[in-house]
Amino acid sequence: MSSQDPVPATLAAPPEMLFGIDIKTICVFFTWTGTFIALGLNLTPIVLFVEVLKKKKDYKAIPNLMLVFNVLCGLFWYCYWSRLDQAVPGYSALSNAIISLIFTYLYLYFATEGKCLFFIVACVIVFDVCAQLWYCFAKWIPDPEITGKTAMIINIIQYAAPGQSIFTVLKTGNYSLIPITTTIVGVMCSSCWLVFGIIMKNPNCIIPNSMGLALSLIQIVIYYYFKCTSKKTTDEKGKLHIN
Repeated sequence: MSSQDPVPATLAAPPEMLFGIDIKTICVFFTWTGTFIALGLNLTPIVLFVEVLKKKKDYKAIPNLMLVFNVLCGLFWYCYWSRLDQAVPGYSALSNAIISLIFTYLYLYFATEGKCLFFIVACVIVFDVCAQLWYCFAKWIPDPEITGKTAMIINIIQYAAPGQSIFTVLKTGNYSLIPITTTIVGVMCSSCWLVFGIIMKNPNCIIPNSMGLALSLIQIVIYYYFKCTSKKTTDEKGKLHIN
């Protein structure tokens, strides 16, 4: 066989393996797992909106700024993954953006007290800003890395947001300020996308999710530390009261 002859299929390089499993299979698994977990994570505000509807909580308790960041983050990630021909993470980001946009509209409905004109104007403004940003990055910025870096920065801001509640818990010891269920789900979500980023060797995906994983783990440690400390203090007071 001369050096010019094509390499037969039987002599082609074998697929890259990890622990005896095709790395593409691993990548697909973590992509779909991360997609479903992220979808569940983005649906968690439903509980808060139900409480607002039942008038158990004021609408101001809704993290409106975080909802807007979720919309923008989803749109930028969708643009980025679409440029890289990554359909599953792209549509995952788009679905999360749509869900967050719906929640944003619900927040605007409560904020405008259901007044039709103000509600419509507010919705149009939010939609127009999101659409303009998406069009700008999708059509006029050819380098996907710019879009990826923008999405990464927004993601980092999102993950840094709970920092204020962490400091409050450290000062007051009120561990209930940490939403433990959401935080645990966040660990699972960040872990899946971190593995996906490592496999894809994509720093735009690795950096924010490694930070998100670290911050979520810190919150969990703080939560259970103060919970155990509080329980121990309560038990000691109970013993003193009995004596």
